[in-house]
Amino acid sequence: MRRVLMLTLGIMVMLLIVGAHPAPEQDFTASVRVIHLSPNAENVSVELHPMLEGMEPVVQDEWSNLQYLDRTDFSEVGSTQVEVLVTVDGMTVRETVTFEPQMYYTITITGVMVPEDMEQRAEEDDEGFFAWLQDLVTSDDETERYQFQVRIHQDELDPMDANDKRFRLVHASPGTDSVSLAYAGEEDPVISGIDFGEESSYVTTDQTGELELRIAGSSISIQDMLADAEIDFTEGRIYTVYLAGMAFQPDNEETGIHVEVIADEPDPMEGVRRSTAPIAGEDGRAQAEDFIASVRIINLSPNAESVSVELHPTSEHMDRITYEEWNELQYLDRTEFFDVESAQMDVLVTVDGITIQERVNMDPRMHYTITLTGLVVPEELEQRAEEDDEGFWGWVRDLFTGDDPADEYRFQVRIHQDEFHPLNADEMRIRLVHASPGTAGVDVGFAGDDDTVISGISYGEESSYTTTDQAGELELRIAGSSISMQDVLTDAD
Repeated sequence: MRRVLMLTLGIMVMLLIVGAHPAPEQDFTASVRVIHLSPNAENVSVELHPMLEGMEPVVQDEWSNLQYLDRTDFSEVGSTQVEVLVTVDGMTVRETVTFEPQMYYTITITGVMVPEDMEQRAEEDDEGFFAWLQDLVTSDDETERYQFQVRIHQDELDPMDANDKRFRLVHASPGTDSVSLAYAGEEDPVISGIDFGEESSYVTTDQTGELELRIAGSSISIQDMLADAEIDFTEGRIYTVYLAGMAFQPDNEETGIHVEVIADEPDPMEGVRRSTAPIAGEDGRAQAEDFIASVRIINLSPNAESVSVELHPTSEHMDRITYEEWNELQYLDRTEFFDVESAQMDVLVTVDGITIQERVNMDPRMHYTITLTGLVVPEELEQRAEEDDEGFWGWVRDLFTGDDPADEYRFQVRIHQDEFHPLNADEMRIRLVHASPGTAGVDVGFAGDDDTVISGISYGEESSYTTTDQAGELELRIAGSSISMQDVLTDAD
């Protein structure tokens, strides 16, 4: 019989149960587009590689062989942590990002390609592009700042009043001074002082008039600098203004300084193309089970009563998660597994009016146990200990105020990732978690066998999983004594 055990010193043994309550139905897709703003990089290709094992790379035809100023429509992809791989001239640049559900992202390719033989090329072209480039990257810091790179911008689609417009400014023009965005005739800019490689926050305004860029004291009409068709800054829309091109030969029609203005919301100016990559289902939407984690809770804090647990996704666009079974937990209560969205979470645990917080990334298709451990220490500990010198509170006082005070014994939350890899039919897998304050280090072994299955686990630690095909009676070994596991079980055999 295959069995997976988590042995928890409290002291208790529990058998993992893999069933889970389903999470509420969610849209687990993000929308991604690409814009190529690197003036001397040709035939650029972009791929998304999910970090979770078993998920296939996302490759789109439209993301291959991109030329300068090419930009794609939005495509739907699965929301997960991915590595963005951008390849040009046999070189690959990587950037890791977490795509959150129902959010929009722009992958921007910027900077300049710096060849290895730049000095030689600069000597041969003393007044030309490579001489300019050599002057631009005069140190390692400057080379890193201006070289070919990928940046990922999260696009904001929050509602606004019908007569408002929202702008963001991205500086992607190597060698160009800082830039501001303003309305003609107005002294105060809408956005000010954005340097190369920076993006501004979004700014919402109800102003009307002609927009201009202000660079190094000069004012240039955006409409005059647009690289393609005219754009009407319509009320109720959201725009990103990209300063592109190079300060080298700034008036050059192909690579000189110019502006790209893109509407950030896909409708009505741009469509959203559904991904056909293996990460999505037949209908183009990501499969829900690929973006679900499973979570259970066990309360092993002996004097913590009525404990409540909530999960707060760090994304402001996701709702907090709680279940009725996660409230009013008493000592030794444990829940079943519940499905939750896979995301970065703040685990909030509340007891006696005190809330403690622990951050964790819950990966898709993984199982987690939130363990509540340690002791709740009241402010009036000294008074209680005087009244109960030989009892529990006297012991707690000694535990926290001795020569080696043990703050690690205070009430806390620990998060364990559970392992469900397949086993052979005659094997079992064991993990030991030490959650017994004041108890010495513990081993696990089989009765009559001097060797241990797990050894030397101190309070607050968990062992790795150990797989064994041994048979017999398991025992805990603490401070030289051996205790039958069966004798200390807190519930059914």
